[in-house]
Amino acid sequence: MKLLSNLCSKRPSLLTSFVVLFRLSSVLLVQTWFVPDEYWQSVEVAHYLAFGYGHLTWEWSQGIRSLVYPLSIAIVFKQLQNFNLDNHLLLVIDLYS
Repeated sequence: MKLLSNLCSKRPSLLTSFVVLFRLSSVLLVQTWFVPDEYWQSVEVAHYLAFGYGHLTWEWSQGIRSLVYPLSIAIVFKQLQNFNLDNHLLLVIDLYS
């Protein structure tokens, strides 16, 4: 995480490329965008992973869901936090761009 942060601070185009690739992979891989539960079970969990607070449903406390997708969102959230860009507007823009 620190390595990516250091690279991105020296080369902002690397951060931009990473975010664009992340969003493209999300568009191509996630097939359940129309299911509200999938939104809740990814974004809320990602927020919890990145910022340490939020609501987790019972599936997460029992360990029956995979962290793969929420973790990919949490990485972006954490990078925004590392660059002091973790305000509400940018978090929402990241999710809907």
